[in-house]
Amino acid sequence: MDWTERVAKLKEAIQTAHREINDYEDAARFERNRDMAGKCYRVQNCYSSPEDYWWLYAQVTEVSADGYLSVWTFEQDKYGNIRIDAPKTRPYLGVSHEEIPPCDFWDEWYELFGRIQALAGIG
Repeated sequence: MDWTERVAKLKEAIQTAHREINDYEDAARFERNRDMAGKCYRVQNCYSSPEDYWWLYAQVTEVSADGYLSVWTFEQDKYGNIRIDAPKTRPYLGVSHEEIPPCDFWDEWYELFGRIQALAGIG
């Protein structure tokens, strides 16, 4: 076997090992995240000064087969700017995210939605 064949075999072995590692990582991520679907969280957010924080709210809408989370969020910053993000894929939520009851999450959502309606003059 010449060196080019040996390199090709080594590359194939590396790719096989990478796939196996990815399979293990996916399974571990799924185990860690599988019970998070439908759960709601909040985390403190700020621009630079932790004294001027506000809450960012997040809901996990789905956990994929490989354990990735689909998470949508909303917040109103200290200046009154409102941000609503469509679901984004994440491998995990940070340790600072605290789980909250869904009713608290939806209370905050409907309060924010009321502010949006008032700003638009339709509330």
